[in-house]
Amino acid sequence: MAIKIDYDVPKEMAKNRDKADKILNNFSDVEGLPIVLNQTLSLIDSKNMRVLCKSLISYVEKFRFDEFNINRMDEDSFAENYPQLEYAQVLDRFKIVYVPSLWGDTILFESYTALNSFLTGILSMKKENNETCIDEVLNLLNKVMALLDDFDNDESFIPPDQEFFNKLKKMKWGKNANKLLDKIFDIYTKIGHMIIETPTIDSHDKFLTNSRFSLIFLSACSAIHFGNSKMEIENVIHAYQVYYKLLDANISDLI
Repeated sequence: MAIKIDYDVPKEMAKNRDKADKILNNFSDVEGLPIVLNQTLSLIDSKNMRVLCKSLISYVEKFRFDEFNINRMDEDSFAENYPQLEYAQVLDRFKIVYVPSLWGDTILFESYTALNSFLTGILSMKKENNETCIDEVLNLLNKVMALLDDFDNDESFIPPDQEFFNKLKKMKWGKNANKLLDKIFDIYTKIGHMIIETPTIDSHDKFLTNSRFSLIFLSACSAIHFGNSKMEIENVIHAYQVYYKLLDANISDLI
């Protein structure tokens, strides 16, 4: 049974602001970093973050067992409409637990499904009945992978193809990029703990794991978008920008 922790929020946020200042000092020339850090610190007051932090896993489980979604996946046209599910198999490593050093692959199939789950939560949270369908999720997933923070534009786009996923499989970290992602994510994690108040519960651990996998996957998509063979610092900043824009987006911008 998880034990509720009564955090001294002002004190803890002061510590988080100190961490943010140190990050800024160590990465002083990184464009967009001050805004991303401010957005991260502001999560403590975010209604959407609070809902998603507490409900993402239940949204995803409800989605997976929804009869409509199960039947939809059995339709003959489903695989033809969403070939990305087949393309993504190139990332699969026999469903192993994510350990980056084990195989040397940075982006795994679990990274792809993490973003899928995050978007399921986002759509479920923002719809009046808290329900979404698999077509809405996969359409948004393709759009985010292709357009990133331009996902709310009505322009036509080319969904990710097999070559896109092949590039994801080969993606590695650039210098200090992983370090920056983790330093920002440390603040994100601390705020998540304060929101949930019971940081040892399984669903919250899953939420944080999902968030980190999603941010790594978005960093890789950003790298491909800009023609990089590695995830660089600017791609990490871009990933956080996309993530926070999705968190605050209106439902009309998502479907």
